[in-house]
Amino acid sequence: GSPKFVRQITSWLTWSLRCRVMAINYRKAPRFVFPAALDDALTSYRWLLDHGVDPKSIVVMGDSAGGGLTVSLLVAARDEGLPLPAAGVCLSPWTDLTTSGGSMDTNGPTDYLPAGKIPHAVRMVMGDGDPTDPRVSVIRADLTGLPPLQVFAGGNEVLLDSITAFVDKARADGVEVD
Repeated sequence: GSPKFVRQITSWLTWSLRCRVMAINYRKAPRFVFPAALDDALTSYRWLLDHGVDPKSIVVMGDSAGGGLTVSLLVAARDEGLPLPAAGVCLSPWTDLTTSGGSMDTNGPTDYLPAGKIPHAVRMVMGDGDPTDPRVSVIRADLTGLPPLQVFAGGNEVLLDSITAFVDKARADGVEVD
């Protein structure tokens, strides 16, 4: 959601990994629709590169919509010919804005994320845009050439089926995924 929202995990990462962490405050829906967040993430990544940060020392990480944004950023950086980071970490990533997958129904009672509100969230993120756009529904993107990904998903979450399908797609495109 914001650098303040992720302060606990970023502080822990800084301390435990002895690394620097950059948490960006990208523009969010509903005030700013897609592709505002992707533009901000790409601008932030370029800033790191422009300031001499070795891309091999960068790991991009995001949670939920930020997990999907992580993959979107990697694809956009690859497509622009930018040097890619060492890896991406996706925590319960939102990979398919078409709200597909049986777990949307079967895991509805066990996930804190209300499946019935996801279509509204899609409209907030996309405005009049197409939710099948591969820049936001990354399950539809060409993932070839991306750095290794570590993807986390809970067995009881509504996004489980779309996350699992995304992992399968990434592997089929030759991406190393754990």
